[in-house]
Amino acid sequence: MDDFRSSYDYLYREGESSDDDDEEGFIFRSPVTSGCSRQSVIFPSKRRRIDSSSSQLNQRTESAAIQRPVQLDSCFGHSRTIIHVDIDCFYAQVEMIRRPELRHVPLGIQQKHIVVTCNYVAREHGVKKLVFVSDAKKKCPDLVLVNGEDLTVYREFSGKVHSLLTRKFTPLVERLGMDENFLDVTELVSSRLLSNPSEDRNYSGHLYHGSSDNSLEKVISPCPCGCHERLKLGSVIAAEVRQAILQDTGLTCCAGIAHNKLLAKLVGGWRKPNMQTTLLPEDAESLLSGLQARDIPGIGHSMAKKLRTINILSVTDLLTCSQQVLAKEFGNSLAEQMVRLCHGIDDSKVIPSGEFKSISDEDSFKKCSTLDDARKRLESLIDGLLPRVSYDIGIPQTVRVTVRKQEDKVYKRESRQCQIPNTVSFNNKDKTRDLLLAICLSLFNKVVDVKKPFHLTLIGVSLTNFHKSSAAQSKKISNFFERSCSQQACSASFATCSSLLLKDDQHDCEALNGPNDVTTKEQELRQSSVLTTQVIQLNETSIDGLNTKKIEPNTICPSGIDPTVFCELPSEIQKELQASWQQQGKHDKVATKVKKSSGIQKYFASQSPRKSGI
Repeated sequence: MDDFRSSYDYLYREGESSDDDDEEGFIFRSPVTSGCSRQSVIFPSKRRRIDSSSSQLNQRTESAAIQRPVQLDSCFGHSRTIIHVDIDCFYAQVEMIRRPELRHVPLGIQQKHIVVTCNYVAREHGVKKLVFVSDAKKKCPDLVLVNGEDLTVYREFSGKVHSLLTRKFTPLVERLGMDENFLDVTELVSSRLLSNPSEDRNYSGHLYHGSSDNSLEKVISPCPCGCHERLKLGSVIAAEVRQAILQDTGLTCCAGIAHNKLLAKLVGGWRKPNMQTTLLPEDAESLLSGLQARDIPGIGHSMAKKLRTINILSVTDLLTCSQQVLAKEFGNSLAEQMVRLCHGIDDSKVIPSGEFKSISDEDSFKKCSTLDDARKRLESLIDGLLPRVSYDIGIPQTVRVTVRKQEDKVYKRESRQCQIPNTVSFNNKDKTRDLLLAICLSLFNKVVDVKKPFHLTLIGVSLTNFHKSSAAQSKKISNFFERSCSQQACSASFATCSSLLLKDDQHDCEALNGPNDVTTKEQELRQSSVLTTQVIQLNETSIDGLNTKKIEPNTICPSGIDPTVFCELPSEIQKELQASWQQQGKHDKVATKVKKSSGIQKYFASQSPRKSGI
């Protein structure tokens, strides 16, 4: 159950009931021995060699590291404005938008035998997220369950929200799962403050002030760095973000506004649903002091369990614990990081979510012990993955199959992968499905010996290593100046997919590739990287009554670029493109030299001229 929860990254408060309440209910007493000598029950310390010199050296090293104080200053200070957006009961909201009749009834989203989330009507009846269906039905017999195992619609809504945020507000949007996003609106706040410096603004939403309900009546002493004004404007932008999401998608969400990602995420859960809260820097200690250690992002289940062995449950317990004890259990760097997080210090940047690196899907179950059953599950997974592949995100070059084996109550994950052959074009879905199934079955036979009894509890398929087609990469400005040239058709003989079942991993997919594909790709790369100087002499002519400029000689253009189109550009753009092409040419030449001089062949290459001269 804990593994299932951790995969969805849900946080639990002390007031919430869960299946591990008994584990959390242990009463920890102070140990008889000192905290410094106590070893972790879960991760016992390794026995050291009894050597006086080494022990003294280790003691000096540890004492020097422990005496170093933890740096409690942020390199950014309060200069940033970060917004954390969390969509309320995401799966349930999507289903209520698709079926409005479910809005006012207790609704739960079911995956396997678990209610992964539910709407707030169901929560009023005592239903919690990530509980067994049987337990949820006992709490609320009228609970309506919707199957949420097909994530296609949820991904579409998540993509719409992310696209909206990057398009209307800031490109610095980091996706966290399907229902959460971080926004760094520091530049947007600065631009608005510069445009209207004297505008009178108020906080939008709630202002965190501990347990006080009348948080907006709080007496605020301004910070000399001006962060209060920035956060105030950040709260206004957060309200605009939530309103835009509601108008475009119909989804309500809550938001947290603070000067770093950690505090923005934590304060965003203070008032839910469909609300927002702003946290001032001076109130961070008040917010953190009331949290459990496991509520801090970065302190997961295993680390929280290890903290409990040294009587640390809350953030206050961790901050009052000796740094020497923390360093002994976790090491100095990790101990310092935990202390900094519990002080509300987080210098991590909002990293824009880039292009897909992989798309995957997996199916968990109690038992799969036949090849026919595995084939059906692989077919279902491939059918779910193919609609997610498009030429906008690129074409996958690698496929990976993962299984989880159960042997004597021990679970073990194994995976195999291989390159997707060029015959899989993803244009014809039916043909692509059959070819991918043949490849996946080949990989499955590599990781599972089907001739012997086996017991699987999970099968997964992943498509990785995306390459965009030439059409998708033609958004660069230089690609608009390329001459149109005919492409030579390449013909190659391909082997059948049935040969995959008998070859090794490294040869599984090579049988489906054409023999000349690699050389063709290498030639295209070489031609595109060679920088040429084209001498052009064009006289002034008249085109539609307009005189064209005389093109200066020695115009530098890479091969394939139409110089007549290039020279029509303004001189500033010409210089910028020429500089980038020259830099690329230098880089390619250096890479070619390094490639030629690498390996044992360089010794024979250096000797050949000498022999020829003798």
